[in-house]
Amino acid sequence: MTDQVITALIAAGGVLLGGGLTGLLALLNQRMALKAADRKTRLELADRDRTRFHEARKEAYAEFLAAVHDAEGRGSFETVEKLKNPDKSDQSEIRTKPGFENFGPDAAMRMTRQQSIVQILSGSPEVRQASIDLVNAVLRPQRGDFWAAVAARAEARERFVNEANKELTGRADSSLAVGEAWHLPVEQ
Repeated sequence: MTDQVITALIAAGGVLLGGGLTGLLALLNQRMALKAADRKTRLELADRDRTRFHEARKEAYAEFLAAVHDAEGRGSFETVEKLKNPDKSDQSEIRTKPGFENFGPDAAMRMTRQQSIVQILSGSPEVRQASIDLVNAVLRPQRGDFWAAVAARAEARERFVNEANKELTGRADSSLAVGEAWHLPVEQ
């Protein structure tokens, strides 16, 4: 072989090797870009799901607390009516006054319905247990001492709010201090 043929073969080999390396690098670069785009898409979808469930939980917790308030109002309303009419043995005749429709006879049922939604959407067993304790405090108040029952409901509500805050914020300690929530008295 002549020098010209050897030079041409070396040049052709260099061109082929250069083209192959360029193609290989382009392929690797494309794969890395696709992996990065796929990872970004998965992260965005996970964040969107997390946000959607976060908003659904926040809404469910707020609606549950509103239903608890209504059920407590119904209980207080019935207590007042019983005190006003102690001789009435049948309390099923208690009618809700205008402006207090949320305190109707179905308030407890609405509260337990909202609690079941909390049970489904909750991400932590602590929130689920706190909701159970709150419903029990409202539906099964302590007998005898009215103020002890009120304090037990406030304590159960505070525990639910604190556990829900921990779950929603993701912080281990996001408890409210006494007096920070609307339902807690400020201690002096």
